[in-house]
Amino acid sequence: AVYTGASGLMVKVKIDDPLDAFAVHGACGFWGLVATGLWATAKNVAEVYPANNFVNATHPGDMPGDEYYGAFYGGDGKQFGIQLLVGLVIAAWAFSMAFLCFFLLKLTG
Repeated sequence: AVYTGASGLMVKVKIDDPLDAFAVHGACGFWGLVATGLWATAKNVAEVYPANNFVNATHPGDMPGDEYYGAFYGGDGKQFGIQLLVGLVIAAWAFSMAFLCFFLLKLTG
C-alpha cells in the first residue's frame, strides 16, 4: 500500500521517477522507520539490545526501558518520536545533498 500510494503520487504530480526509487527507498523506508516505533515488542528490543538485560522481558513492565517498546506494545511513544525524528532528519539530509549537487551542476552549465 505504501509503495503503490507513493508511486501513484509521483505519477500524479508528474515527477519523473522511472525506477520508482522514491516509492521503494523513500516512502517504504520512512514507513519502516515509523513502523518500528509502533510495533517493536519486548522480544524485538531484546534481540537488538541483549546486553541491556531485556532478554527475559516478555511484556511491558518487566524491565527498565519499556519506553523503547512500540506504542502499540506498551511504549510511551518515546521510540515512535525518535523514529519519526530520525526519518525527518534523513529526509532533510537527502534533500539538502541533492539540492547542493543539482545547484552545483546548474552553476557549471
